[in-house]
Amino acid sequence: MKVLIIASGNHHSPGRLREYAQAADYIICADGGYDHAKAAGIVPHILVGDFDSVTEDISGFSRKVQLPREKDETDSLYALRFAFSKGANKIVLYGGLGDRYDHSYANICLLYQAMVRDIPMVLTDGITEIYLTDHHLLLEKSPGTIVSVYAFSDVCEGVTLNGLKYPLRNAVLDKYNIIGTSNEFVACKAEFWVESGNLLIICNETESC
Repeated sequence: MKVLIIASGNHHSPGRLREYAQAADYIICADGGYDHAKAAGIVPHILVGDFDSVTEDISGFSRKVQLPREKDETDSLYALRFAFSKGANKIVLYGGLGDRYDHSYANICLLYQAMVRDIPMVLTDGITEIYLTDHHLLLEKSPGTIVSVYAFSDVCEGVTLNGLKYPLRNAVLDKYNIIGTSNEFVACKAEFWVESGNLLIICNETESC
């Protein structure tokens, strides 16, 4: 099941959000993500959150889970766990990046929750796309797309990058090594390999091939 989670962060591409929605089998709005959905003409299957950031009227929406404002988990984490419970095998978290860097970082950490369950997941605001892998990732992007690669774990060993302007072969990256900043797709496909560790991949998206 392909699940789209719409959060309340930055919303740079209504057209891309609608594409994600059309491809999804199930749509969850996390709190103010409902505002983005409503503006794009998307009707979610369920709303979850404490609803402190939503501005649209949700009083008539029957399918919602009201969370307390004081809690240990974020609305996005609850939405992700809900997606797991629905049997998600592919997840897009749209609107998970924004002006609050702490929330953006927390949502980047959610990629790990999906990765350890072998569920492909992307975190995006409609322009930037972020992925996490502990083995192999194949991406299709337009040539010229900027991509940066970092160790999300303390160390990543056996890092190999193919299809980029600056390839790597069996490299070792630690979490403070920024050599992977601002690489570039030279073809429509690129491969990212890591033998051990968790590799964070950040694409500044243009158009897919």
